[in-house]
Amino acid sequence: MKAIKLTLGGQDYYLAFNGAAMFAFEDAFGGSAAYLEKAAAMGREAFEAICEAVAILAEQGELARRAMGYDQGPIPDRELLMACTMPSDMIRLRQAVLNAIVTGYGRQVESQEDVDLGLVELEQKKTKS
Repeated sequence: MKAIKLTLGGQDYYLAFNGAAMFAFEDAFGGSAAYLEKAAAMGREAFEAICEAVAILAEQGELARRAMGYDQGPIPDRELLMACTMPSDMIRLRQAVLNAIVTGYGRQVESQEDVDLGLVELEQKKTKS
């Protein structure tokens, strides 16, 4: 699973847009597209939406980390994020959420073997010569 690392107040959080986050976004905002529309504004509603989105993604990131055997880390909630987020952090948070969404919808293809395709091509050229 891929996640976006976000450091706030010296604490690392991992934002993961997985299936559970996708449905949580549907419930909270009407979907990721509706969230992006709300977060594009600069008012209180946008700030609250960004904090809610970070809380959802950080919870899913932490649950995924725990499932992979990592030690338990904190899970920030919306209220904590609203209280501790400085106005100067808004752009960074908005971008981190966007990156997590894009990463979540991205296709992740993992090879069964670690193969260097350039090296394979070079070996094939040497064999043909």
